[in-house]
Amino acid sequence: MEHLEVVEMFGVKGLSFSDSFRAFIDSFLKCGKIKILDLGCGYGQKSLFMASLGWEVTALDIDLKKLDFLKEKAKEYHSQINVVKGSMDNLPFQDRVFDAVICLSTIHHQKFYSIQNTLSEIHRVLRPGGRLFFDILSTKDASYAIGEMIEPGTKLGGREGEENVPHHYTTKKELEEILTNYSKTDIDENEFSYSYQGEKYTCVLFEITAKK
Repeated sequence: MEHLEVVEMFGVKGLSFSDSFRAFIDSFLKCGKIKILDLGCGYGQKSLFMASLGWEVTALDIDLKKLDFLKEKAKEYHSQINVVKGSMDNLPFQDRVFDAVICLSTIHHQKFYSIQNTLSEIHRVLRPGGRLFFDILSTKDASYAIGEMIEPGTKLGGREGEENVPHHYTTKKELEEILTNYSKTDIDENEFSYSYQGEKYTCVLFEITAKK
C-alpha cells in the first residue's frame, strides 16, 4: 500500500503525488516546454506545479469558484496558466493541440457514457504520440459497497461529502475495452492510504498511462 501525505504546494492543499504520477511527470522533464492539459483541475495544485517547470499549462474545470481561486494563485506565483471553464466530456479545444493530458480524482465523477466521451475527447485533443495519465476508482474500493446503484458500476451516496455526485467504479477489463483507440496502455491497480484531520482513509484506484 502506498501512503500519500496531505501537503501544501503553492498555497493549495492536496494529496502528494503518487509514485506513478511522479514517474509520468518526470518522463517529460527532458522534453523542454510541453503543452499539457490539467482536466478537472480543481484548485490547481498540479497546474501550478507544472507551470513552475516552464510548461504551457491549460487548466479546465466546471467550477468557477475553483477557477477564480486558481487565477489568483497563478498571479501570486507569477505563473502563466490558461484557465478555462468547460466540461470534460465536451472539450472546447481544437484537435491535436496537447502533448499530454492529466485527469486526477475527477473522471469517475460521471456516468459511464460520459467517461467514454471524455476519453474520446482527450484522444481527439492529444497530438500523435501524446500521452494521458488518469486515475479512476476500482470496484475493490470500500465505498463501492455503499450507496445506491444508478447504473452498472455507478453509484450515488457512496463517498462522504459527495453524496449527490455519481461515482463510477471500474475493472481492468472494462478499462481495456474503452481504451482500444489508444496505441499503448499501462493499467495498474493500486491501494493508497492517507490521513486527514485526524482520520485515516484508504482507497483503491486504477492509475492509467495511455499513448495516442
